[in-house]
This record gives sequence, C-alpha cells and structure tokens, in this order.
Amino acid sequence: MTITNIHTIEFQKRGLPHVHLLFFLHPDNKYSSSDEIDHIISAEIPSRENDPELYTSMQNHMVHGLCGILKP
Repeated sequence: MTITNIHTIEFQKRGLPHVHLLFFLHPDNKYSSSDEIDHIISAEIPSRENDPELYTSMQNHMVHGLCGILKP
C-alpha cells in the first residue's frame, strides 16, 4: 500500500518527457532488498531485431552520449 507519492515530469533536450517518482510505502509493504524491487521494476532498450522502429526512436530521443564543451 502506498501512503503517498511525489513525481515530476521533465523534458530532455531532445524533447521527450521522463518522470521521476518517489513512493512512500506503508511499513508492512516495504521491500527488504533491491533484488526484490528489481523483480517488479525494470527498464530495457527494445530489441533492434524485433522492433527496429521503437529501437531507433529510443536511440534518437532517449539515449545520449557525452555532454559538455566538446558536445553541447
């Protein structure tokens, strides 16, 4: 059971939104390890072979390399 949550939606330089979430769980529902959390929350880049359009979209809009003086 979630007691409350806080979130913010941000737009990256490339224009697509992403969200930061913070959940406050009831003590009876807290997870005891990061391994438990990894079983219910995950993220992965789509397969280039199985879904080339989604893969290309992710690479173009959500993945970035180095930033700084050499690549503003």
